[in-house]
Amino acid sequence: MRLQVHIGTYKTGTTSIQVALSQAADVLEDRAIRYSQVGLNPKFQKHLHLFDHLVDDGTNTPRHAKHRRTRLAAQLRSELIDPNTQMVVLSEEELSYPSSVIPEFFGQFQDLANIEVVMVVRDQPDFLESLYLQWLKEGPRGITGTFEQMCEDSSFLARGDFSVILDRWSDVLGTGAITVLDFDQLRKGDLVENFCEAVGLPPLLTPDSTTNPTISPAGGELLRRAGRADPDFRRMQFFINRLEPTDIGRTSSVCSSAVRANLLSHFEASNKRLRVEYGVTLNTSQSKRMPLQTSAELHEQALDLSAEALASLWLDFTAQQAKVRRLRRQLRALDSQPADEQPQDTSTAPVTSFDA
Repeated sequence: MRLQVHIGTYKTGTTSIQVALSQAADVLEDRAIRYSQVGLNPKFQKHLHLFDHLVDDGTNTPRHAKHRRTRLAAQLRSELIDPNTQMVVLSEEELSYPSSVIPEFFGQFQDLANIEVVMVVRDQPDFLESLYLQWLKEGPRGITGTFEQMCEDSSFLARGDFSVILDRWSDVLGTGAITVLDFDQLRKGDLVENFCEAVGLPPLLTPDSTTNPTISPAGGELLRRAGRADPDFRRMQFFINRLEPTDIGRTSSVCSSAVRANLLSHFEASNKRLRVEYGVTLNTSQSKRMPLQTSAELHEQALDLSAEALASLWLDFTAQQAKVRRLRRQLRALDSQPADEQPQDTSTAPVTSFDA
């Protein structure tokens, strides 16, 4: 039995991989591979609920949290002992959260399966910028600082310290259980196909369109400023949807050369270990660097983007208003008809009789 745990990280094609796995669940079952149901969030087609119950945010009592983990463990154990299954796959980028609780949870199943941990990594300056924009888009994280300010936050930087994250897994499972893949190498061609080949999964169909696209720096700045004025604004998903497909400011970056240099220096020792222990070399390419946004340029593009998004919302609003007006006219026309010309309800109401 193989238990494969894909732990992300963020912004490395995880959503495309998860959608492909979920859509191919029946095909995988025919090959004795199960896309696990344990902690699966059906809306996002990934194992977000598993993370939520493993890394408690303080809303549960210790007894309640332990009960949930025990229940999840029992569910996963039942999948691993299923005689019709040879491989169980889980995928959730938050499983790369820097905590020992997560690898310790999976460590208890070493007697039932060969556990394989798969982590896709990318150059930290690009990774952290994409993560910053993703978190602005998600909303509930309540980010109000700029990217430069976020890069002074040790908990944010910890997300990019891949060697330290993997140390927690290797302490439980050993380095031989861990596979590290380079995102930039995977996306040379079909990312999902390359991922499947690298981890020993059968070929899967890539989703038709980009899933969970990163918003532009201008879109992120617009959400940051709006969220600073009203934290609930970030929950306006219908507005955020207008920001994803726009091209305004997409070919630019908010990671200055000074911040990039600091990040490269900060992660130098960690990346050396990553190269020695897992054979992956990061932060070597300079060709893909995008032009830096000045504050004035970012502000101007955010204004352009807000005008474009508001215009799109206005078109939707006027279309809905026109639909409401048509319905009202139809109702008035119906009310003006004589009673004997109005459509009759032909359904028969149930008759209740009472015996004397």
